[in-house]
Amino acid sequence: MRSCLGLQKVILTLLITFLFVIISGKIYSQSISKFDSLYQELAKAKEDTNKVIIYIQLTRLSRLTTVPGSIKADSLIKLANKGLQLAQKLDLKNKIATFYHRIGSAKIYNHEYDTSFYYFNEALKILKEYKDTVLESRICLYAGVGSCYLGNYEKGFEWYNKGLELANKIGHNKLKYNNLNGVAYVFGKKGNYEKAIHYHHEAMKVAEEMGDSVFIGRELVSIGIIYHHNRKNSEKALDYYYKAKNFLERSNGKLTLASVL
Repeated sequence: MRSCLGLQKVILTLLITFLFVIISGKIYSQSISKFDSLYQELAKAKEDTNKVIIYIQLTRLSRLTTVPGSIKADSLIKLANKGLQLAQKLDLKNKIATFYHRIGSAKIYNHEYDTSFYYFNEALKILKEYKDTVLESRICLYAGVGSCYLGNYEKGFEWYNKGLELANKIGHNKLKYNNLNGVAYVFGKKGNYEKAIHYHHEAMKVAEEMGDSVFIGRELVSIGIIYHHNRKNSEKALDYYYKAKNFLERSNGKLTLASVL
């Protein structure tokens, strides 16, 4: 039987592999280049409508490259507020809802969970009249994250389920994956490990349909963690860790910024 020390080494190697996969596609350098290009476009833009579109792109890119708790979240909020003011001036309802969502998600990154719900709710009010199912599902996802961080797992489950229902309705795989992952997380926190594993497997199926190496690896690791920490089955945990490690090693270098945009 493999030792606990061996398990620790596998986990450490796995984490390093994850980091390598994430940076191997040169996401950081690509994002910097894209930011520069968008800021140049913004400086040249004369029409406020065009500026709003550029702010949408800037805040999207900023959201994708923001690490929770980092100073970038403040930068995202500033960009989104500038875009919001222009969208309000032009009365572009869907864009207003988008910027509310971007500010709310940045508040999540800043650990301002209570505050984030003001922005999510403002966005959802608009979406009652100006339908955008993708945005609504994304808001549900982030509201689920915020609820869980606040310790309200029942509400988190409701948000994730609603987000999943909307994602299924429009066949949006990335949102299906993320909301399924959220449902699995809630079941894990509530101690229902069988259902947690089931939903992680469901999420992994969607990740396989997308061909997303990082998401597949994430689910394998998540299932391994459940077996190791909660079901006290180190052998099965190791099987999942090794599957993730081997899978990610085979997938090195395939992740680019385009794959997450």
